[in-house]
Amino acid sequence: MIYYVLKTGKGFVSRTGWTIAGQSSVNGTFVAANVIDVNNTTTYWTSNLTQTMPQWVSINSNKEVTFSGLNYYLPTALAYPKNGGYPTSVQIETSMDGTAWVSKGVFAGNITPDGIQRIDLGGTTTARYLRFTVLSCVKFVSGVNQYDAIFISGILLAP
Repeated sequence: MIYYVLKTGKGFVSRTGWTIAGQSSVNGTFVAANVIDVNNTTTYWTSNLTQTMPQWVSINSNKEVTFSGLNYYLPTALAYPKNGGYPTSVQIETSMDGTAWVSKGVFAGNITPDGIQRIDLGGTTTARYLRFTVLSCVKFVSGVNQYDAIFISGILLAP
């Protein structure tokens, strides 16, 4: 008799079919669609450098998904934490129709040294839309200039 032992983990909800429903702003070619592509390290969305917080992106999963939290990723180009440009306060909202939003909470930025933050919602939720709003950030430093801008390279939902 042969027995197989499978190591299972939580994994993440597939992003296949996801689209961007909207965003507050964008900086050049660093479009919001980069937060749902398959690359969580080098492609990214950047909010407009001349805008102020809050900045947000909303994602349409194009189906109902059930999840208990999410991970968001900072791009490796950001050289976290040296250059700033990362959230210190994030609000997570969900919706079934993209119009009526339910707040799932406001969470302090607590990014690990590898540029990832896990947000636990404290239970499961089912939704079609997710809105990720950065309420405040560490200013992005470019030369002598500082900007209220954020850089997010990926958002994944955890079941």
